[in-house]
Amino acid sequence: MKRMVRAAAVVTLVGVILCLAGQHGSYGQGRGPAERETQREPWRRPVEEGRGMDLRREQQLQLEGRRAEMEFEREMREVELQKARASLKRPYKGHKGKGAGCIGAFFLLMAVINVLLTIWVYQDVRARKTASGLWILIVLLGGIPAMIAYALVRLPEVRAGG
Repeated sequence: MKRMVRAAAVVTLVGVILCLAGQHGSYGQGRGPAERETQREPWRRPVEEGRGMDLRREQQLQLEGRRAEMEFEREMREVELQKARASLKRPYKGHKGKGAGCIGAFFLLMAVINVLLTIWVYQDVRARKTASGLWILIVLLGGIPAMIAYALVRLPEVRAGG
């Protein structure tokens, strides 16, 4: 992290220096197209006596700025890569939580109730010897709502017989 801050500071400093260096002369004003081209691209200008050292220093600063930018970008990619690796290393916990056991127990309880209701309907059908064996299958597949329907169908028979 300190490297990134240091690299950002270097890039900012180099940018400020380059901006200040570009403000000292009139950039392409009142010159012909050939002179303006050499003004925009300093490496094409012939090296003058006094200007040669400034030009080399300017090029050196540009090179250092580019290096600092590249280093900063590389470190940023490295940080992003580390984040991606960290997210991949987390173990997958799945959807099993505290509620998964309760849901499983609920379904088991409902299955047991269905089987018990089906057994009760079977015994009732065999004891009366008048009801259809189809109700056993209906109660087994339909559960509690089917049992309520069986009870409503059987209710008039119980009142007449009882």
